[in-house]
Amino acid sequence: MEEKYEEEIKLLQQDIETWEAEREECLRAVSRQHKETLKNILKNISIRREGGDGVINKDASKLMQEISDLEKDLKRQTDISGISLSECWVRTLEKSNEKTVQQYRLTGRCWFLSFQVEFALTEIQGGETILKKVTDLNIISDGVEFKDLCAFLS
Repeated sequence: MEEKYEEEIKLLQQDIETWEAEREECLRAVSRQHKETLKNILKNISIRREGGDGVINKDASKLMQEISDLEKDLKRQTDISGISLSECWVRTLEKSNEKTVQQYRLTGRCWFLSFQVEFALTEIQGGETILKKVTDLNIISDGVEFKDLCAFLS
């Protein structure tokens, strides 16, 4: 009887981990979709709280500065590499205390070549070290004029 309860507890814990992973994915998707709206909300909070205690104002200002810095860094990297990502999709396949497996799909362009990259990232934590491993790499390109490159990738 006790074993049955323990099995049920383990199943429920796995369900909770799965739902938490789905929740995280939804939050990432919302933040990607509504980036500008979130920035405007942060600006409004900052403006409204200027006369208040200043704590929220400082936090909002710090977040706004971080967003601005990240956008500048992304633009610089895009200008240098020619790679611009249009979509990033992440799905958690497995999550436990020691191991996390996530599936990624990136869509974008590199100069004139459209591409899609899919891979699985496995993170295994052993004490203070974290081992990250990329598996199931799949690169799809759409370039008729780049037949040699497309053949090389496949």
